[in-house]
Amino acid sequence: MRRDYGPDVLAEGAGRRRRAEFPQVPAERGLVVEEAGGGFCGAVVDCQKQVVTLEDRFGRQRVFPLSGGGFLLEGRPVTLIRPRQPGPPAPERTASGSVAAPRAAAGTATRARVARASRIYVEGRQDADLVEKIWGDDLREVGVVVEYLAGVDHLPSIVAGFAPGPARSLGIGAWPAVPRETPWKEGVMQALGWGGDTAAGWRRVLSAASSYADLEPALLGRVEELIDFVTAPGTGDPAAAVEDRRPAARP
Repeated sequence: MRRDYGPDVLAEGAGRRRRAEFPQVPAERGLVVEEAGGGFCGAVVDCQKQVVTLEDRFGRQRVFPLSGGGFLLEGRPVTLIRPRQPGPPAPERTASGSVAAPRAAAGTATRARVARASRIYVEGRQDADLVEKIWGDDLREVGVVVEYLAGVDHLPSIVAGFAPGPARSLGIGAWPAVPRETPWKEGVMQALGWGGDTAAGWRRVLSAASSYADLEPALLGRVEELIDFVTAPGTGDPAAAVEDRRPAARP
């Protein structure tokens, strides 16, 4: 007669109970679970290395150890683990792929960088737009201005007028005095030695002004007064204009 016996009691590991394995779930904030031992049900509000804090719908909080299979998620036992801590944020990059400079905190002003005594000249408007789109942030950080030539034929005269060099000083002390009988733009160009192309001269002026710090205080004051005037209450209000045109009521 054959008799079937169970596992060999002398075998290695015999008599040991197999440890149950439960799926591990990160204890993310807001996850709703039930504590398996006492039935306390709540949402995760905090998780440390060894304990987790749950808050029920009445606002009561309790702390439980992160034990294996100690919680029920949708009726199934799970092991809660501490969520992975986020690493440092990746550095922002410009459109060219360079690491972007740190941005100023909210409410603080960034000091404008004075343009260097150097330029990047491109032939046309589309070329300048492309350089600005891809490398604009990088160039502003190092204070390099991009100017378009409106045709490569203007390059020799523009470079000669700009006269780059190690001893080149930036800017001019004041606008030159132009006689009344001379057109002002042409007179300024002639006095500064910029040639006769007024459009190229204006591009040079525009490229040198990047913030209010590059403008004369007198001009700043006049523009601020103009803005205050056109934004005063009633200015430009159609309803107010209609009201002003109504005939006065008879006594």
